[in-house]
Amino acid sequence: MKKLSILCFAFVLSLPLFSQDAKIAATQFDQVLLQKGSLIVKEFVPFGKFNKIEGEIAVLTNISTGSKTYALRITSPYYKSQYDNGETSSVFDAKELESAINAIDFMISKNKEIASTAPYTEMIYRGSGEPEFGFYVSGSERKGFFKVDYKATVYFDVSNLEMLKQFFITGKNKIAEIGGKIE
Repeated sequence: MKKLSILCFAFVLSLPLFSQDAKIAATQFDQVLLQKGSLIVKEFVPFGKFNKIEGEIAVLTNISTGSKTYALRITSPYYKSQYDNGETSSVFDAKELESAINAIDFMISKNKEIASTAPYTEMIYRGSGEPEFGFYVSGSERKGFFKVDYKATVYFDVSNLEMLKQFFITGKNKIAEIGGKIE
């Protein structure tokens, strides 16, 4: 009985070791990068800038199958401390771009409707990966934000939501221009 208890205890302790091997991909882009035994070519095509955020179209090509995966890659500088600073990036899958554009349209229309007497209102669009954007109204303050990942959030005047929409439209058009399909 004592040996069985020790064996069960050792098994329970080893479970976290096995679970750390499994990586979960939130985006199609990440799924391609996590494939083992495949040769993947990564290409980045710059297309524009919104505030401090640089936009590129990321193209992943699986050499053995010829399949291509497209994403909108966003990169932003960040500064947490003198020891933790630099650039960080994340992606929106190509299939998310239309819903992101529609979300911005909705935010633009609702921004006009929200009274400045509202105690606090926030709207957020989250991609399947890390990035998210939106705006908040708190009394007379109205701010837009674009969170690249946990390290970098860029704030902007909410009147620039139209420019953010154009950023996504330009990225979507660039994917089509270089031969990608948006599903």
